[in-house]
Amino acid sequence: MSERNEEVKRRILAWEQENNKKLEDCTESEWIEAAQIILALSELEAEEYLSYLQGISQSLSTK
Repeated sequence: MSERNEEVKRRILAWEQENNKKLEDCTESEWIEAAQIILALSELEAEEYLSYLQGISQSLSTK
């Protein structure tokens, strides 16, 4: 796994521990706030990233 991926994984685990919540259990607005912190994104970037991930998920579920 790349160094960047390891760092993101560490940040996710830290966020989940701090907030006593798994990312997959977050509402959309909570996920966007978490992504801003974890990935150092602006709110707009986090919203666009979530939309991108939802699109991928949707296309995989229709196959």
